[in-house]
Amino acid sequence: MPSGSIHLPGLSLRNIELILAERGVVVSYESIRRWCLCFGTEFAAKLCKRRPRPGDT
Repeated sequence: MPSGSIHLPGLSLRNIELILAERGVVVSYESIRRWCLCFGTEFAAKLCKRRPRPGDT
């Protein structure tokens, strides 16, 4: 993996809720689900565009 890149395994909505709670952000499972439905596809597409391709330097 290129240096500086981060690989995150797939996270469930419940895992995201717990991670945020550990950081003091109280948000419901339903709020996370709604955010993912509204913005998830667009967010993922932007991440894919930024991901380095094989042979990139």
